[in-house]
Amino acid sequence: MISSARALLGLLLLGAPTALPAQEAAVPPALAARVAREIAGRWGVEPDHLRLEWGRVSARSELAPDAPFRLLGRGEGGWYAIVAGPAASPVAVRVRAGSVDSVAVAARAVAARAPLAAEDVRLEARVRWGAPREGGSFRPMAGWLAARALRAGDELRPTDVSAPPAVAAGEPVRLGWRRGGVVVEMEGTAMSAGAIGQTIPVRLRGRAGQRTGVVTAPGVVRMTS
Repeated sequence: MISSARALLGLLLLGAPTALPAQEAAVPPALAARVAREIAGRWGVEPDHLRLEWGRVSARSELAPDAPFRLLGRGEGGWYAIVAGPAASPVAVRVRAGSVDSVAVAARAVAARAPLAAEDVRLEARVRWGAPREGGSFRPMAGWLAARALRAGDELRPTDVSAPPAVAAGEPVRLGWRRGGVVVEMEGTAMSAGAIGQTIPVRLRGRAGQRTGVVTAPGVVRMTS
């Protein structure tokens, strides 16, 4: 019986990319709440913030609200599986977890490489499947560039928009670093363009070789090596 449950579980996890059909009371609410608390504990969020979608449960299978269960899987894309019920007749069910988040979307169509205006971006509540992102949601700003043609309603992801360069290739920059309590700055030339937060190579004036640093402001780079 255990081996058959494992085989079923394997099929459930391998089929994770498939969208789940809508279900009506497939899993008892009390059991679903316990699963939500388990996932919330792993993610470090409040259970009330989660949204769960359940796979099908055979009409011949019965899950008691207080049934013991094991939560299996790594949660990639929000996908898990539970094995619930007595060891003699376990039931395996897929579940997908996510949370409602305020995401940035295109308020209207934007051409590729065009800069975003303030009215091109709006916030919209959507379910984000998987664990919450570290550092919060991605928030592009006016002036960022569209990496591709955007349609109204498209979520704005880091691959879709990029911050405008704060430093152009070949531009003079100030390269600085801190030694103890002393801040040292030197003049250099940016060897590639970079937005704030990006790492670029810099050639120091009057010195051989290059250094790398993080762009912190227009024309300003903080040395990292």
